[in-house]
Amino acid sequence: MPIRVEVVEPEAFASWVVEAQAEYAQLETSKNMLADAGNLDK
Repeated sequence: MPIRVEVVEPEAFASWVVEAQAEYAQLETSKNMLADAGNLDK
């Protein structure tokens, strides 16, 4: 699939980056929590 390049406002891009980072941090946190829960079983 071709990647569409769009011109975005810097503010919009910045807020998107912040949102993406927050989502990634949440994923990492839940992954770590799952790993910790798994370690408790052993």
